[in-house]
Amino acid sequence: IPQAAAVLNAVARCRLRDNNLVQHMSAAVQRRERRRQSLEGEGEGETMAPQSISVILQALAVLDVRSETDLIALLLNRTLASRPEQHAPSGIANIAWSAAVLELPDTLAAWIWAALPTHSANMDPSSLTQVHQFMLNSALSSSASSSSSSSSSSDS
Repeated sequence: IPQAAAVLNAVARCRLRDNNLVQHMSAAVQRRERRRQSLEGEGEGETMAPQSISVILQALAVLDVRSETDLIALLLNRTLASRPEQHAPSGIANIAWSAAVLELPDTLAAWIWAALPTHSANMDPSSLTQVHQFMLNSALSSSASSSSSSSSSSDS
């Protein structure tokens, strides 16, 4: 999985959106994860590295790939199953920014908010910018939700 993360990261850095390559890497990550899960029962499976999760999510966000729903769901589940302390501050920032760009579920937002007190003090300026974008997106989403529920209740 780290190799797939590296390939997707390189493609994202070059801003080369190659849907066939993304689909191939997505399938490879999912196959590897299925294999890991089957070995887990035998005590041999290794978990997906937090760095791989954050790098793949960031690459998908940079390339604005929302079609790989199975891969995104897998990464979301692996993130939620991990503890924030297992991630580097830059990884938390990548996950936060990716959550904003890809409009990932509120369950991930809650995980990110829980991770920020521990990690934000150790983030570089670039990571803090990513987290700020996440916070702005969260505030705007919350504001939009409040507005739509207010207008629907006043319509009654």
